[in-house]
Amino acid sequence: LLAGITVSAFFTGALTVLKLTADGRNQLHAIEFWMMGAYCYVTANGFIPVVLLAFASLISVGLFRWRTNLFSLPDESSLSLGAALTLERALLIGAAVGISAVTSLSGIIGWVGLIVPHLARILFGADSRFALPGSILLGALITLSSDTVIRLLSPREIPVGIMTSLLCVLIFCAAVLTRKIRF
Repeated sequence: LLAGITVSAFFTGALTVLKLTADGRNQLHAIEFWMMGAYCYVTANGFIPVVLLAFASLISVGLFRWRTNLFSLPDESSLSLGAALTLERALLIGAAVGISAVTSLSGIIGWVGLIVPHLARILFGADSRFALPGSILLGALITLSSDTVIRLLSPREIPVGIMTSLLCVLIFCAAVLTRKIRF
């Protein structure tokens, strides 16, 4: 927890420095929209390489999704079942880095990464063979639904991260109140 807070504080400070040195007319606006998660600054030049990288990452995660169930076991048990933990963890970290490249384009679309995996486990069970594809589909559904609602309600470009935050917070509250997510 403290490591996460430390890393967050460091990058918040770095982002503040970027905002202070940014051009007030163009760059600052782009930084603010990126922080709220918006698609308006995505261009074809950056889109194609990121899609290829994300697609390769999704394929590698998809091929090994049944193996991720072993990570929920103690290391000794996973090793006795034939898992090559170091290699498989490195593969998953590499895939996560590839998928996070999407964030470099769209920005931080709030709450989706926190709520969607929990919702997928509630709906599809804890088995990664079903929860992982379910999580991918639910994340896409929530993000696209949020973007569609924003485009229907407003003629202006509004960052999709605003709507996903509102929607996911409602889903989170409903899951907590129905005791589907416990602390």
